Amino acid sequence: MSKEIEPLDNPQLLPKLKEWLESSPLYTELRYTVGNINKLPDEIEIFCEQCERKTVWRTTTNRNQVASDKAQLRQSGYRCANCKEQLIHFAYSWHDESQKVDGHVVTVFRKYGQWPALEERVKKELAKALEGTDDLKFYKTALRLRNFGCGIGAMLYMRRVIENHMNDMIQILTEEAKKGGQAGMLSAQEIPARFHEKVDYADKLFPAHLKPQNFPNPIKPLYTLASDAIHNLSEEEARANFDQCRKVFEYLFSGLRPALNERKEFLDGLKNLTELSTSKSA
Repeated sequence: MSKEIEPLDNPQLLPKLKEWLESSPLYTELRYTVGNINKLPDEIEIFCEQCERKTVWRTTTNRNQVASDKAQLRQSGYRCANCKEQLIHFAYSWHDESQKVDGHVVTVFRKYGQWPALEERVKKELAKALEGTDDLKFYKTALRLRNFGCGIGAMLYMRRVIENHMNDMIQILTEEAKKGGQAGMLSAQEIPARFHEKVDYADKLFPAHLKPQNFPNPIKPLYTLASDAIHNLSEEEARANFDQCRKVFEYLFSGLRPALNERKEFLDGLKNLTELSTSKSA
């Protein structure tokens, strides 16, 4: 639960409330001063399962009948403006505290319920890339933990997926290196046991089209941030890091596993082709 108190004037507060409805984990608090808005945003943007994309959702509250959305216990609904069928409901508390900071009353907004549940959707490309392994289950668990404010647990499961995938990458890249005449240099005995050493080991063999020039193997900062969150950060700090890592993680793993699998299929095919050609020559 966040205890930080932010000074937010009305132009800053409205998008903050929108963000809180759209993506904030349950039970976390937005605590602020200065702003005196008493109505939730008329529109938010979230993913619609029926439309299969992010759409605009409009409040179902009749503004002519409800003068204020601020209350200790309140519910509010939004409807997808595109399909006009899907609905989402929020349960929240929005109230002023008795304390003041610099002469301003402290106001608290807390989202404690949402239906359908806060998005745990995994992109189709990522789900396909991870299907058939425990990695998809682990990543869905990471998203669920994040959505309940458990940032450390979310990072733990994300790191688990990274570790599992690193082993696949090492195996495939090592096979390719051996076929390229580097068997002596990249023997199984020399593959490091420690994960951070594996990252360095594979870095120069990492697919060039997935690693921008002058940037490290993206798995390395992902793993470093995940480990730091698990051992050193608060739940709130870890959750914020997870949200940042998620963007790179999903893009990377949506493309990386298929690329490595295709490379492995190519190497296996090349091996079979070579053996067949050799037998014909003999």
